[in-house]
Amino acid sequence: MKALQEQAEKLTLSSRAFYNDRFPVFAEHLTNMFGYDMVLPMNTGAEGVETALKLARKWGYEKKKIPIDEASSSKQLSTIILAMEIA
Repeated sequence: MKALQEQAEKLTLSSRAFYNDRFPVFAEHLTNMFGYDMVLPMNTGAEGVETALKLARKWGYEKKKIPIDEASSSKQLSTIILAMEIA
Protein backbone atom coordinates (compact mmCIF):
# COMPACT_ATOMS: atom_id res chain seq x y z
CA MET A 1 0.00 0.00 0.00
CA LYS A 2 2.90 2.32 0.75
CA ALA A 3 4.35 1.83 -2.74
CA LEU A 4 0.97 2.60 -4.29
CA GLN A 5 0.64 5.78 -2.28
CA GLU A 6 4.18 6.90 -3.20
CA GLN A 7 3.54 6.30 -6.90
CA ALA A 8 0.18 8.08 -6.81
CA GLU A 9 1.84 11.11 -5.25
CA LYS A 10 4.33 11.24 -8.14
CA LEU A 11 2.17 10.46 -11.17
CA THR A 12 -1.31 8.98 -11.45
CA LEU A 13 -1.92 9.24 -15.19
CA SER A 14 0.49 9.68 -18.03
CA SER A 15 -0.90 11.12 -21.23
CA ARG A 16 0.57 13.09 -24.11
CA ALA A 17 -2.42 15.42 -23.75
CA PHE A 18 -1.15 16.77 -20.43
CA TYR A 19 2.28 17.92 -19.35
CA ASN A 20 3.99 16.19 -16.47
CA ASP A 21 7.54 16.56 -15.22
CA ARG A 22 8.28 12.82 -15.51
CA PHE A 23 7.78 12.40 -19.24
CA PRO A 24 10.81 14.42 -20.43
CA VAL A 25 13.08 12.35 -18.18
CA PHE A 26 11.52 9.12 -19.46
CA ALA A 27 11.75 10.21 -23.11
CA GLU A 28 15.38 11.25 -22.78
CA HIS A 29 16.29 7.96 -21.09
CA LEU A 30 14.51 5.94 -23.79
CA THR A 31 16.03 7.84 -26.72
CA ASN A 32 19.51 7.52 -25.23
CA MET A 33 19.05 3.81 -24.50
CA PHE A 34 17.96 2.92 -28.03
CA GLY A 35 19.71 5.65 -30.00
CA TYR A 36 16.45 7.13 -31.28
CA ASP A 37 15.86 10.77 -32.17
CA MET A 38 12.43 10.78 -30.49
CA VAL A 39 9.79 8.52 -28.96
CA LEU A 40 6.01 8.44 -29.17
CA PRO A 41 4.58 6.34 -26.33
CA MET A 42 1.10 4.89 -26.75
CA ASN A 43 -1.55 4.20 -24.14
CA THR A 44 -3.61 1.71 -26.15
CA GLY A 45 -3.23 -0.81 -28.92
CA ALA A 46 -5.60 1.26 -31.05
CA GLU A 47 -3.19 4.19 -30.93
CA GLY A 48 -0.36 1.91 -31.95
CA VAL A 49 -2.31 0.51 -34.91
CA GLU A 50 -3.40 3.96 -36.07
CA THR A 51 0.17 5.26 -35.89
CA ALA A 52 1.53 2.21 -37.72
CA LEU A 53 -1.00 2.74 -40.52
CA LYS A 54 -0.10 6.44 -40.79
CA LEU A 55 3.59 5.58 -40.97
CA ALA A 56 2.95 2.91 -43.61
CA ARG A 57 0.92 5.36 -45.72
CA LYS A 58 3.61 8.04 -45.40
CA TRP A 59 6.24 5.50 -46.47
CA GLY A 60 4.13 4.57 -49.49
CA TYR A 61 3.67 8.20 -50.49
CA GLU A 62 7.34 9.11 -50.08
CA LYS A 63 9.25 5.96 -51.04
CA LYS A 64 6.90 4.22 -53.47
CA LYS A 65 5.50 7.47 -54.89
CA ILE A 66 1.88 6.35 -54.45
CA PRO A 67 -0.33 9.35 -55.24
CA ILE A 68 -2.23 10.46 -52.15
CA ASP A 69 -5.55 10.69 -53.99
CA GLU A 70 -5.25 7.02 -55.02
CA ALA A 71 -4.71 5.80 -51.47
CA SER A 72 -7.52 7.52 -49.57
CA SER A 73 -9.89 4.53 -49.64
CA SER A 74 -7.24 2.35 -48.00
CA LYS A 75 -7.83 4.16 -44.71
CA GLN A 76 -11.38 2.92 -44.46
CA LEU A 77 -10.55 -0.51 -45.81
CA SER A 78 -7.69 -1.09 -43.36
CA THR A 79 -9.88 -0.03 -40.45
CA ILE A 80 -12.61 -2.46 -41.50
CA ILE A 81 -10.14 -5.31 -41.99
CA LEU A 82 -8.50 -4.73 -38.62
CA ALA A 83 -11.88 -4.58 -36.91
CA MET A 84 -12.84 -7.87 -38.50
CA GLU A 85 -9.54 -9.52 -37.46
CA ILE A 86 -9.95 -8.46 -33.83
CA ALA A 87 -13.57 -9.58 -33.57
